[in-house]
Amino acid sequence: MNRKYSIKSIPFIGRNNLKKIGLSIFMILVAFQILTPPSNNIIIKSPNNKKEARLKTFFYSENIPSYKIYIRETGSLLWRNLLYLPSYTNSVNPNVELKWLNDSSLCFQINNVIVWESKEF
Repeated sequence: MNRKYSIKSIPFIGRNNLKKIGLSIFMILVAFQILTPPSNNIIIKSPNNKKEARLKTFFYSENIPSYKIYIRETGSLLWRNLLYLPSYTNSVNPNVELKWLNDSSLCFQINNVIVWESKEF
């Protein structure tokens, strides 16, 4: 027995419901784009390749950057937030660097000045 089903024959998935679902998904995507600030990501691995650090640069207002530093074990999906630094400098394009000091501590520099240094974690 070979039955063919169409969208009209399934009561809960009618054309009107499909339109509503499509419009809802579109509105969610537009809201996400509006509410998410532009950002840049830099990911570096530790010298022993056991951990990864991520520097995320946000631009909430004008061209003044804000920074977040995350860390995770290599292969893990979850990032742990170590630092949030809102609008540290007024310069539009500061020289920013995140580097590993040893296998378990990080250093964050802006314009060659150490702004933050982690303890071993």
